[in-house]
Amino acid sequence: MIERFLKSRLGKQLFVLLVLLGWVLLLRAQSNLRILGYVHSSEDGSPVVGATVYLEGFGAEVSTDEEGSFRLENVPPGDYTLVVVRLGYRPRRVTPVVVREDQVARLEVALQPAPLRGDSVRVVAKSPEDALTATGSKIVLGPRELARYRSLGLPRLLQQVAGVQVETEGGDDSRARVTIHGSRASQVLVLLDGQRLNNPQTGEVDLSLISLDQIEKIEIIRQGNAALYGANAYAGIVSFRSREWVKQNSEHLRAAAGSFMTFRGSVGLERKVRPLGIFLDYSQNYSQQNFSYRYQGEIKIRQNAWYRNRKLFGKLVHRGAAWRTSLLYQGKWGERGLPSAFFDEQRPFAARLDETFHTVQLREVGVLGSRQLLEGLLS
Repeated sequence: MIERFLKSRLGKQLFVLLVLLGWVLLLRAQSNLRILGYVHSSEDGSPVVGATVYLEGFGAEVSTDEEGSFRLENVPPGDYTLVVVRLGYRPRRVTPVVVREDQVARLEVALQPAPLRGDSVRVVAKSPEDALTATGSKIVLGPRELARYRSLGLPRLLQQVAGVQVETEGGDDSRARVTIHGSRASQVLVLLDGQRLNNPQTGEVDLSLISLDQIEKIEIIRQGNAALYGANAYAGIVSFRSREWVKQNSEHLRAAAGSFMTFRGSVGLERKVRPLGIFLDYSQNYSQQNFSYRYQGEIKIRQNAWYRNRKLFGKLVHRGAAWRTSLLYQGKWGERGLPSAFFDEQRPFAARLDETFHTVQLREVGVLGSRQLLEGLLS
């Protein structure tokens, strides 16, 4: 009886009407969708999973799913530059990407593979006593990889490593916590030149404390070893190594500004005054609290958590014939605003959270003989 009704003229008209109604509802459901895309490898056409996709000058970013697809919503009309990055592939910039109010921009992005160099894999049988020293699979990001992806910032850089997730609480250089394979942030041990950075109360580490410009190598162990390293290493270890010595005298001055009244700047220098090596780096970033934007001819206000961060990194290295001494200091002074309807009635910066962090370490390494090495660390 149902088949007879669907084959009739009235049934066919009703079916067409339902299909049209479904399309209308689908378009209404996608009214906030502005960019729909697909990322694949240029080598074999396979989807690229976990790639970071964002628009330059626009705060939102997304990651590609298991099928290599991504969606960007609530993007104001205009011309943008779309950036796609994934560790193991060359970054890709697509411009211009035109966003209109009345249609969805559809993109297909092909990434060129750029394999990472890794440690050789050696499979051996271990005795139960040797199991305590097993460190699991390790990823090493050396100077070459850091130079290529340094502009992404530390959270986005670590996000490119498979199995590593970074949780952020705001915009650029805001509080960020690293997790491995879905663990808690307190279960990942974070080291800077061998010094633990994990908070003794919460066990977590704010990655925005670390100055990426002064890091020359990152080692990531994606397997826990709490028996050897303590409870913080239950899920894995992220170890940062700062620059050991000045290769050549240099200075840098960088500044960037974007929408939402964001600003980021840094100044630094490296000096070799034998037998001393000097590293200095100061950076500051800022974002406005609430900001206005135009959408469909109307001026709208979006609430935003403002922030202002200042970071200072300094390292003094003395190289002698048999001894090497290094003194490292790292500090951060951060302020964050708390947006809400209530605080809109107060001064824009009435409610805020202040954060201060300092770390100091003194390292002494001496060669006592052909087979003897003495190392001490006070932090």
